[in-house]
Amino acid sequence: MGQHNKWCNHEIIFPKTADRLKLKFNVTSNFTTMEREHGNINAYLYRFKIKDNPMCFCKKGEQTIDHILIKCQLVEQERDTLTAAVFGQKTGTLQRYIYKHTL
Repeated sequence: MGQHNKWCNHEIIFPKTADRLKLKFNVTSNFTTMEREHGNINAYLYRFKIKDNPMCFCKKGEQTIDHILIKCQLVEQERDTLTAAVFGQKTGTLQRYIYKHTL
């Protein structure tokens, strides 16, 4: 894995730390893991030789935050529920939103 890319897709979804501190919600360890890309994520653990490989359990790519949030088939139902709650629509909306904001 290369250096942290400051334009990762998940940073479009999650605010910067200074902005996050202004929000009125409980910041959990899972949220911080997603925002910072540090935690019990195979690609992260692989970088430190804690895991033998960076692959996701779905076997479709490395287990990164972007993979989990956008592509992983194992959490597709949860992603669709979240997308519907946030955007009022189903599959593909989150991906279109991210693509639109990364051009």
